Amino acid sequence: PEMIRIGDTGLPARISAIEYLGADSLIETQVGNSRIQVRVAGKSMARRGETIKLTWDNSATHWFDLSSGRRLA
Repeated sequence: PEMIRIGDTGLPARISAIEYLGADSLIETQVGNSRIQVRVAGKSMARRGETIKLTWDNSATHWFDLSSGRRLA
């Protein structure tokens, strides 16, 4: 969750839940059949049901082989 950011461009994701933790908020999103969490500083102004864009640095991307499950990069 720490490596993912909300951006102007990126992967569209629908917000399913938001948990305010005081210093941070955890935003749970749905992308297809997958859930992705985003951690943002402070209280998020995003709302449940809203569609946001998720982005991250290429250095934080990990690729896996579908058949073996082994990490490629």
